[in-house]
Amino acid sequence: MTALHVRTALVAGALALALPLRAQVGVIPEQSPFRDVETKQDLTFFVGLGGGRDLAGAAPSGGVLWGVRHDLYVTGPASFTSRFTMQLAERDELRTRGAPPASRVARTVAQPLYFADVGVTLNLTGRKSWRNVVPSLNGGLGIVGDFRAADSNGFRFGNRLALQFGAGLKWHARGRWTVRADLANYFYNVSYPASFRILAPTPPEQPVLPITAGLSSWTRNTMLQVGITRHFGR
Repeated sequence: MTALHVRTALVAGALALALPLRAQVGVIPEQSPFRDVETKQDLTFFVGLGGGRDLAGAAPSGGVLWGVRHDLYVTGPASFTSRFTMQLAERDELRTRGAPPASRVARTVAQPLYFADVGVTLNLTGRKSWRNVVPSLNGGLGIVGDFRAADSNGFRFGNRLALQFGAGLKWHARGRWTVRADLANYFYNVSYPASFRILAPTPPEQPVLPITAGLSSWTRNTMLQVGITRHFGR
C-alpha cells in the first residue's frame, strides 16, 4: 500500500468517526426541551388563599382572595409586573381590659384587605420555556389597606406600605391561553393603640401585648394564587 493510500484511509476513518459524534452533540430543534416565548404581555385573572397573623392577633388575616395581574416584557429575562388583589379577610375585635387571654376576643368580623403592588418578574429560563414551563422569581413594593375606621379600642389597620416577593410557575403551551401558579409574600407593619399594653394589669387581667413589646409588629401575609393567563403581542 502506497503512502497516498494510507493517508486516504486515515482521512476516511476520521470522517467516519466524526460524523456520528457530531450527530450526538447536536439537538434537533423539534426535539429540544426549550421553546421560545414570543409574546410580550400577559394578563392573568387569579384566585387563591392567604394567611398571616400579627403579634397581637388584631389585624385582618386569612381568607379567600381574587385579583388581576399584568406582565409587560421589558428586556432580557425581566418583565414589569403590576397586580391588584382583594382578600376576604377577617379580624378579631379584642377586649383590652378586664379579660384574660382565653376570653379576650369580643367578636370576629369580616374586614377585606386590598393590595396593589408593582415590581419586576425574572424568568429563570430567560425568553424560553423548559418543557413548556417557565419558572420565575419576583419582587416589588405595594400598598395594603382596609378602608375602615378605628374600632372601640382605637385599633385601626389603615393603609400600609408592603414589601412583596415570591416565586411562580407558568405553563407556556402553544396558544393564547395558559395557566400559572404563584406564591406571593407581603410584609407590612401593623401599629397598635396604647390600650394594647397595660403597664400595671391586675390578675386575671393581662395586656394584649407583652410589656417588652413595641406598639407595632411586622407581619407576613402569604398567598397562593392560581390563575388563567391570556398572552398578547409578539
